[in-house]
Amino acid sequence: MNFSTLTKLLLVICLTAMIIPSAKAEGLQQKLKGYILLQVEENGEAWYINTEDQKRYYLKDGLIAYVVLREFGLGITNKNLNKIPVGVEDRFTDTDTDGDGLTDKLEEGLATDINNPDTDGDGYNDGIEVRNGYNPLGTENMSFNYNLVNQLKGKILLQVESRGEAWYINPTDGKRYYMQNGDAAYEIMRYLSLGITNQNLEQFQIGELQFGIEPTSDPEPSSDPDPDPEPAPDSDPSSKPTSDPTPDPISYPDPTGEFQISRTHQTTQEAAINRIDNYLEEIINKEYEQVTITDKYTEWNDNILNFSFTGKKLFITMEIKGQIIITDTEVKLGLDFPDIIKAFITEEAITEQIDKKFAEIFDLN
Repeated sequence: MNFSTLTKLLLVICLTAMIIPSAKAEGLQQKLKGYILLQVEENGEAWYINTEDQKRYYLKDGLIAYVVLREFGLGITNKNLNKIPVGVEDRFTDTDTDGDGLTDKLEEGLATDINNPDTDGDGYNDGIEVRNGYNPLGTENMSFNYNLVNQLKGKILLQVESRGEAWYINPTDGKRYYMQNGDAAYEIMRYLSLGITNQNLEQFQIGELQFGIEPTSDPEPSSDPDPDPEPAPDSDPSSKPTSDPTPDPISYPDPTGEFQISRTHQTTQEAAINRIDNYLEEIINKEYEQVTITDKYTEWNDNILNFSFTGKKLFITMEIKGQIIITDTEVKLGLDFPDIIKAFITEEAITEQIDKKFAEIFDLN
């Protein structure tokens, strides 16, 4: 073998070594899209491989899994959903009130009666019918479309003709599993997942979700005032007051923002502005564990403060903006935030936290 032949052979070997891992990675991404993967060499961290971009999304716990997986949801009609067989996982822990072999959570998704083991009264209990492909709400056999099943494996389906109930189509068995809430999402993560090594997991890029604020429609413009109004006729001079009347207090509109709250302060307007300004600067510039604050914006216009910032935790990015109006007696707050926040904390809890901080700022404790 001459030198030229040896050189060509080495070149082919090097190119093959570079091409094979790439092809292997692409094959693995195609093979595992739609799966929930657990890092078996770490602490069992869970990742969902999105069927669209084939990136991995971290599922920190059941609640985050529920919110994140719904973000990838695909709308489906009830007619098409019924063409996909129902999955029953005996390891899922939940109450089975009527003892028919279906948990109450699953019966909610199927619209069967949790207090009646035979909802349709045909002599067969609901669990037996579902496990064997029969309709627990009627006498006919279910007609499944396995071409549709294969197209939807690994996807999250949302019932658009109902209340948006979520179902995970397990790519392993092609059955749909009801994802009622965070607890159900956790059990899906735990029992329907597939183990993966760190080396194989690293072949998937980490995806990031952006949660913004839905724009609201602009209010209808009011009709233009008369550009040249007629001057009011002078009244009888004898009827004019001898001294200037007391001016009416300034009336301020409500702040912009879907979430509204107002509280009375017991200090001067200037002092209230200073306290609110100092507090907002503190929370925007503070360092938080696992949370990064970026895109900070604050602007005062007299006694009206507009602010916004972006918070990032793990791979979730959320935009928050608001407006504060401070009068001689009140602090009015308006907030806009993405719907994902409502999955983690209720408006009542937000109000409670604001009240605590308001009392702290204005020494009301």
